[in-house]
Amino acid sequence: MRTRALLALAVVVLVVGCSIVDSDQVSPDTVYMSWWGQYNEDQARMEWTATYFVGGSDGTYLELTGRSGSTVNGDDMMPNHGILNTIDYEWSRVFPQASSPQQSYTLDYTDTAGKTYSNSADLPPRPTVDPQQNTRVSLSGSSYDASWRTADSVGGRDRLQATISMTGVTVTSYDDDPAGASGRLRFTRDQLAQLKPGNARLQICVTRSGGMDETPPRGGSLSVSYCSQSVGLKIDF
Repeated sequence: MRTRALLALAVVVLVVGCSIVDSDQVSPDTVYMSWWGQYNEDQARMEWTATYFVGGSDGTYLELTGRSGSTVNGDDMMPNHGILNTIDYEWSRVFPQASSPQQSYTLDYTDTAGKTYSNSADLPPRPTVDPQQNTRVSLSGSSYDASWRTADSVGGRDRLQATISMTGVTVTSYDDDPAGASGRLRFTRDQLAQLKPGNARLQICVTRSGGMDETPPRGGSLSVSYCSQSVGLKIDF
């Protein structure tokens, strides 16, 4: 009986999901905003996502209605409704040269009172997989190192990650305190054990987090990532 009750509760949670409220039904002073951007050289695509909440980062999702809105470089962001009753706002652009995206972006939020909060965000240094990278991964090895380079030095606001992906499997190694313009990220034996023989891709990403010059009264967060062109790997024993 207890198992059935817990299962029923889980189903209810999945069906109900989160909650959304219209921005013209709450005070502008209760709004918290979260911005996240990523440029990926594999697709030459820049994407921005903005999410708005009532009360804080774990509050009720906010749908921008009335005079409120969200833009990137003056372009309206489009609402995206999630299957669990969530909502965020999205913007994307594809650039003709993968290695030469736009570097700086203007991110604006206008509340229901007509006040605009404007922030700028720059991409972090461009990362690349070291040209001398060993592209053969041995599943019998004790570890595997991914060597990275960046166009400029990274530091305290940055996080580096290396990802090996293949069909059905993704493993990631992180460095939360990188320094300089080159280095290595290590995949452990346990991570290698999740892979299987075949072809895979290796990609390096730099994520930079920082404060915002202008936020609504409840605050906000901002992070932006630059992901390298991926390189092919051969996984075997």
